Amino acid sequence: MNTPQQIEHVLDDSHRAAPIARVKATPLNIPIEISTVGITHSTSLSVCLCEVETTDGLIGYGLTGITEEEVIAAIIDRIAAPAIIGEDALRHERIWERLYWLLSPRGQTGYAAHAVAAIDLALWDIKGKALGEPVHGEFVNPRKNGAALAIL
Repeated sequence: MNTPQQIEHVLDDSHRAAPIARVKATPLNIPIEISTVGITHSTSLSVCLCEVETTDGLIGYGLTGITEEEVIAAIIDRIAAPAIIGEDALRHERIWERLYWLLSPRGQTGYAAHAVAAIDLALWDIKGKALGEPVHGEFVNPRKNGAALAIL
């Protein structure tokens, strides 16, 4: 398991993000239609889009799905957002740890895990933009610096 120090060592003082200024969740229910072999099935995909914005205008986007999108949005907007406003967006491991214990004090999963995942993806997006690299780029290359990233 990588420690925050192993991952964050790629950052120096020139790569400090401005503090988090805004966190906003948008619940979306997207209708989809699947047609195959003459059979059509209509359904919808429940997702929650999370936007995290820094004081210098960087915006990261995270998405979580296949759950109750309105519940996840409420968790992000009412509980998680106030807890991370003002935090350094590039220190996502610290934020993840804080949110995990705020939302899941006994190690539960479910809605809390979806909320943390959406915010975490948005913070990775900000980190990539701040470093000028895609999230899958060199700053998370395990052969280069021992860090690893898995998006499930």
